[in-house]
Amino acid sequence: MESVNGYDPDQLGSQLRVRIFEGATILYDDVFADFLSAGPVPLSTVSAHAQKTYRFEVSFINSADDDYQEKSLGFDLCVGFVGGPLTCGGTVVSDLENDLPSNDGGGGGGGGPLNAPLLTISNEEASAIILEEGTAVIEWDTNLLATSQVVYGLKSGAPYSLNMLTLPYFGYPSGTVEDGTKVTHHIVMLTGLTPGETYVFRAVSRASPPTLSFEREFAFTEDAQARAIAMADATNVTNVPPSFFASEGNAPVGTLSLDSAQISGNVDIHEVVPVTEEVADTNEEVNNLTAAAFLSLPSWVSDFLMSWQTLLTLFVSVMVTLWFLGLLRRRSRETEYEAQTRS
Repeated sequence: MESVNGYDPDQLGSQLRVRIFEGATILYDDVFADFLSAGPVPLSTVSAHAQKTYRFEVSFINSADDDYQEKSLGFDLCVGFVGGPLTCGGTVVSDLENDLPSNDGGGGGGGGPLNAPLLTISNEEASAIILEEGTAVIEWDTNLLATSQVVYGLKSGAPYSLNMLTLPYFGYPSGTVEDGTKVTHHIVMLTGLTPGETYVFRAVSRASPPTLSFEREFAFTEDAQARAIAMADATNVTNVPPSFFASEGNAPVGTLSLDSAQISGNVDIHEVVPVTEEVADTNEEVNNLTAAAFLSLPSWVSDFLMSWQTLLTLFVSVMVTLWFLGLLRRRSRETEYEAQTRS
């Protein structure tokens, strides 16, 4: 067993004692602060298919006074077996074969969890803004397995007074219910958003005590629900998922798909102009497309008409040629007849 992600900024653990029992037998008895940094603590042997129950008891040390009222500490508890790595979720926190202390009951030293990296939040982004449903998705990453929550409010009501003791939203007017599933990539949906407003938010993750990100903002505007058609490749255009692009002022900052759009900061969303015709490769195709567009007809109709126009032109040319040849032949016969008459 091991305490991980320990957090004790107020030194409350120095005023507490923790004992672990198996039945009436005390397996561990030490100051809580030492338990937080003890590393893996052996308890007892568990036979195959057997079950054991351990009881934890935490109490104030007699010398503790009122100076520690309203103080707090936090930690996560992992349970493993000797002979392999100790894992919390998908994270290996220690190797029991190498890290076990050689004590016979008390908590010893070790690569204490208080020396482990603190929880950090990064890559906070607002995405998948759907105006008609009043929803947006907030995503972020943490370096440790942690819970997921978002607190937020209208930018017009900012600044909000951040207070770690004001639960459940730490001084913000709105927030989501904390998802206790610990992950490193977090996805939380906000609902009930008002079109045309800009929101500020903080991502909240908890390994033991809560960690809040820096305040971010996103615009929940009418343009964000624009639906468009994007070009699939350089020569042919097919329908693809709706897309839009974001800009800061007049400077575009990229094209985004609704399936993977991620908007960071206060940005505007603009509709991509739809393109529905195949890109022309020859002048004839350009003419066909132009004719079809002018007549408000599909391009295949224009192709059909252009084909008949070519055949008609050829037919007229042949008929004129035959008529001219016939005329020459008749004039030739008339000339021969006149010559015979004179002779």
